[in-house]
Amino acid sequence: MVKTRQLLVWLLSLGVLVTPVTTQAFVGRTGNEVIFSPADKLDGVTYAFGQQITVDAPLPDDFICLGSNVFINQPVAGDVICLADNINIKAPVGGSVRLFGNNVQLDSSINRNAMLSGHQLLLGEHSEIKGETLLANLILESHGSYKKAVHGLYNQAKLAGHYESPVNLKELSGGISQLVVDPTAEIGAGLTYRAEQPAQIDSGAHINGEVVHKVATAQEKQAARVGWWWSKLLHLFMLLIVALVFYSLWPNLGDKLTKAGTTKPVIACLYGLITLCLLPLAAIIIGFTIIGLPLSLMLLAIYLFLLYVGRLIAGYWLGLKIMPRAKSHLWSFLLGTTIVVAIGWLPIIGGAIMLFVTWWGVGVVEQMLLKTRANKKVKH
Repeated sequence: MVKTRQLLVWLLSLGVLVTPVTTQAFVGRTGNEVIFSPADKLDGVTYAFGQQITVDAPLPDDFICLGSNVFINQPVAGDVICLADNINIKAPVGGSVRLFGNNVQLDSSINRNAMLSGHQLLLGEHSEIKGETLLANLILESHGSYKKAVHGLYNQAKLAGHYESPVNLKELSGGISQLVVDPTAEIGAGLTYRAEQPAQIDSGAHINGEVVHKVATAQEKQAARVGWWWSKLLHLFMLLIVALVFYSLWPNLGDKLTKAGTTKPVIACLYGLITLCLLPLAAIIIGFTIIGLPLSLMLLAIYLFLLYVGRLIAGYWLGLKIMPRAKSHLWSFLLGTTIVVAIGWLPIIGGAIMLFVTWWGVGVVEQMLLKTRANKKVKH
C-alpha cells in the first residue's frame, strides 16, 4: 500500500513537468537565494532555481521554479509550475497552478485549475479556485472557496469552506485514513468518498445533495489482490528477460562487476545513492529550459535503466553465493534475481532492502566506469 500511495502521488506530480513549449521571451535566475523585487524588469516566462525563491514583484507570464523554499507574495499573470520542499502562495494567480512539495500552503485566488500534490497541503480561508481542483496529499486541510469539482486522494483530510460543485475523495491507505467535515463546511452538490471507515461529519455542516460512502466489496478486494500479484509477477518476468539479454551479450561482465562491488560495498552504496538522487534532479532542471528537453528525457531513461541494472547486479552476486559451483552462471543469475525481487515484496523491510540493493548495484556500475576510464588514461 505504501508503494501504491507513492505511485499515485508521483503520477500526479508529473504535471509539474508540463512546461510551455514556445515562448517569445523569458527571464531565468539561479542561486542560493533568488529574489524578484519591484525594481526588476521582467518580460515573458520567469524561471527560477535556488535554495530560497521569493517573488516580491508582479510576474507578467508563467512562473516555473525548482527550489527548497518558495514564497510568492505578488500576483502571477500566467500559470505557476513549481517543485519545492515548501511552497507558500499568498498572491493571485491568473492561470492554473501545478504544485508538488512536502509542505504546500495556498491562500489566494486561482483563476483556472489547481493540481496540488505532496505530503501536507493547507488551503487557507482566502483561497479561491475557479477551475477544477485535483489533490493528492497525505494530510489535507481545505478552507476557502471552490467553484468547480474537487477530486482528491487523502490519508488525513479536513474539509471546511465553500464548495459549489461535487466533492469526490478517495483514501490512500485502506482502513487507517480519516475524513472530517468541519461545521463551517458548505458543500453545494454532494459529497462522495471511498474509504473503509465512515467520515466524521459535524451536524453543523451544510451539505446539499447526497453523501455517498463507498466501501470496497469482497470481490473488489479479491480482484485488487490478484492484480497485485499479477503486477509483481510481470515485473519479475520483465527483469528476468533483461537478465537473459545482459548475460547473452556480456557473459563475463557480471563477474567483474560483483568483484568490484564487494571490495568497497559502502563506497558503492554512496555512489549509487548520489547518482540516483542527482539524475532525476538534473533531468528536471534541464527539462525546464525547453531546448534541453531531449537531454532531459535521455537522463530519465538512464535513470530507469540504472534502477533495473542495480537489481540485476545484486541478483547475480546472490546467485553466485547460493550456487557457486553451477556449470552455467546463467541459472544462478536467474535464481538470485528472483530472490532479490521476492525480498522486495516484503512489507516495509522489503522496500528498505531494495533501496540499499539498488544503490549498491548502481554504485558498482559507476565504480567500474570510473576504473575503466582511469585505465584508459594510464595507457595513453
